[in-house]
Amino acid sequence: MFRRSVIVRINAFALFLKECKGRKELAGLTVPQRGPALGALYRALTKNQLTALRARAAKIPPSPRKPRHVVPTTHAPTKYNLFIKQQMSVLPTGPQKDRMKAAAQLWREQQSKPTTKKQKK
Repeated sequence: MFRRSVIVRINAFALFLKECKGRKELAGLTVPQRGPALGALYRALTKNQLTALRARAAKIPPSPRKPRHVVPTTHAPTKYNLFIKQQMSVLPTGPQKDRMKAAAQLWREQQSKPTTKKQKK
């Protein structure tokens, strides 16, 4: 009924994290220590800095969506496909390889026979 489309935009905190990637005071910290330190730095921003950060984040366009994988439609079976399908049920049971050889031989014999068409007089 309703379609939901997710627009993934970058928020101010994510932009702040990207901008703080090369800070020297965070260089010696481990990953568990870096999270709280970045949170404290973000909370220490002034209102003007925060509004400027939000404005910069709003200017960044959302990431493009990947195109959906289109399942190709199947084509109609050929005369050969239909012939093999019919012959596999008629041929005696045995190894698949031998049955396919016999069916292919029957197909070649059928194709080599001259077809007689009635001509209009």
